[in-house]
Amino acid sequence: MISAHPSIPEAVTPTARASCPSSRFLFLSSCPEPWGGSEELWSQAALRLSSDGHRVSVCKTLVVRDHPRIRELLSSGVSVEDYLGASYLQLTFALVRRILGMMLRAAAPRQDKTHGSDGSQSHPAPTQSWKQRLLGLYQFIFGRRLKALAPDLAVISQGENFDGLHFSAACRKLGVPYVLICQKASDLNWPGDFVREEMRLSYRDARRVYFVSRHNQALTERQIACKLPNAEVVRNPFLTAGGAPPPYPETASGHFRLACIARLFVLEKGQDSLLDVLAQEKWRRRDLEVNFYGQGIHREALERAAEMLDLRNVVFHGFTDDILSVWSEHHALVLPSRAEGLPLVVVEAMMCGRPPIVTNAGGSGEVVDDGETGFLARGTDAASLDDVLERAWSRRDEWEAIGREAAKRIRLLVPESPGDEFAEKLALALNQTRTEATSHGRL
Repeated sequence: MISAHPSIPEAVTPTARASCPSSRFLFLSSCPEPWGGSEELWSQAALRLSSDGHRVSVCKTLVVRDHPRIRELLSSGVSVEDYLGASYLQLTFALVRRILGMMLRAAAPRQDKTHGSDGSQSHPAPTQSWKQRLLGLYQFIFGRRLKALAPDLAVISQGENFDGLHFSAACRKLGVPYVLICQKASDLNWPGDFVREEMRLSYRDARRVYFVSRHNQALTERQIACKLPNAEVVRNPFLTAGGAPPPYPETASGHFRLACIARLFVLEKGQDSLLDVLAQEKWRRRDLEVNFYGQGIHREALERAAEMLDLRNVVFHGFTDDILSVWSEHHALVLPSRAEGLPLVVVEAMMCGRPPIVTNAGGSGEVVDDGETGFLARGTDAASLDDVLERAWSRRDEWEAIGREAAKRIRLLVPESPGDEFAEKLALALNQTRTEATSHGRL
């Protein structure tokens, strides 16, 4: 079972929410798609805060107003806008002037010299890097809107752990209190030095930092070389019902079906490794079927790879949101990820009584007990994936019993309503911010 992190406060009580007067909450999402799994946590918290009488606004990119999640937010009184969309057309001319000015300054010869004590000239002082200029441009685009919205607390949701720096930089510049959500940290993606320093400032000055796994928190602390006493671990909402798991599929025929549910993005999700493993002769001979669910930029590449490898036991089904139907037809989950936060599909599979067969990426090892509630690979490479699949296959007659145990244990590790619990944490963070401001005479 997951032990409490030393920096995690005790569970938020309803009195914390009740003591927070009507306030302005602004949710900022860095998700570069119309909707992503990383947005379930903040959106459910936004709905809860709105129902509690707070004024809630959302800024994100690629807002599709007829998307079910966006419609739900709008119908609940939450304001949703695309911070790079039509509402910002009034900034066009100002942006053009800003960009032209940046280009002219970048092209101009540098005249600034530094002088030693003997009067000699040293190398020219370095000018701003293009990354710094780009961050400044993002701040300019977003800063005006942030000032107009004037939130009491900004909630910055990052799909990774440094893709919301323009939001936090603008908040720091304008003195807006903010918290960070980090949905993933990857060993494959370390920030460069300038980004690392901006990350350190962003995390240091956040009121709270919320990670979805201890692994992600520890990795982020290594990346910025800074401990985060303001950090804690929270859990994402799951998209399955919390009732009894669906009936386990029949196994009398000896035919087993695995579901691989993930965005089709091989750099992080590793479906290419799974195809390579399944191409081995031993797996071709086994009565095993693997069904892929999800969309992404590598769907065609993966389908062509399966054809090239002549894999006849593999099918790509595209995206589905009917998770219960998937688990009514599959015996176990396989997830060959190279980078993760804490995969929702692992939690959902366990909730549905299906054992996860997963690589040791992100926080998967924090909820899967190898050999007891699922099967955990030693690493994320193809050899580790083949080994864990082999171990799982040798115990396939136990999958139903392992799934039952998984369903019991995951309910002890994940709160019943993660979105509501997170909303209470946000209300508490705002209360603490106000208390500190009052004690320092700022309110």
